[in-house]
Amino acid sequence: MPYVKMSYCKKCRKRVGEDEDVCPNCNTSLIGNRTDKAPIEKKDIVLYDKSLEELKKFSKKDIKSFKKNSFTSKFPIIACVILHFLTFGIFTIIYFGLKHDKLPKIEKDDPGALNAILLFLIPVFNIYWAFVFWLRLADRINFQYKLRNEKEAVSKNVIIFTLILLIISPFHLIIGTIAMISFIVMIWNIQNSSNKLVDMN
Repeated sequence: MPYVKMSYCKKCRKRVGEDEDVCPNCNTSLIGNRTDKAPIEKKDIVLYDKSLEELKKFSKKDIKSFKKNSFTSKFPIIACVILHFLTFGIFTIIYFGLKHDKLPKIEKDDPGALNAILLFLIPVFNIYWAFVFWLRLADRINFQYKLRNEKEAVSKNVIIFTLILLIISPFHLIIGTIAMISFIVMIWNIQNSSNKLVDMN
């Protein structure tokens, strides 16, 4: 069986025949616009786990769209902590939930602000959702840092440690105190990273 070399249109990324001079999909001339690199299907991979080198395989247009976010103003970290306790955590869920809408939707299961906030209202499920909410927010912020060739800023280990402590805290006073301190460290870390991202934009 003869070897058939595959090539793709650089503009629409569709496969084209070797004998074609014009892309049948987008009508672009294939002279200088042909590549043998297969298009990367973003929906089939977890971009947050990719290294910066792997992300460089995407087009400049893709990278530019990945970098888009709406972090335009800073908010005092200490205010986040104070408002968390004054509102019994309601401010924290709403404020940090809204951050999900300020970040580009990279993965198909990235939550929007409305879903991120409302799913906390479902009893029992909200225990699972707390992990999804905070860890995905960390992924999305860290991804912005990675795209800017910066070290990941939000510690996912601190988030996991904190959430586990919060689950068992009602049964032990000392653990409850540690959980409270750990939660302050967690939101401090996330808000500090968000504020620094404003300067990077």
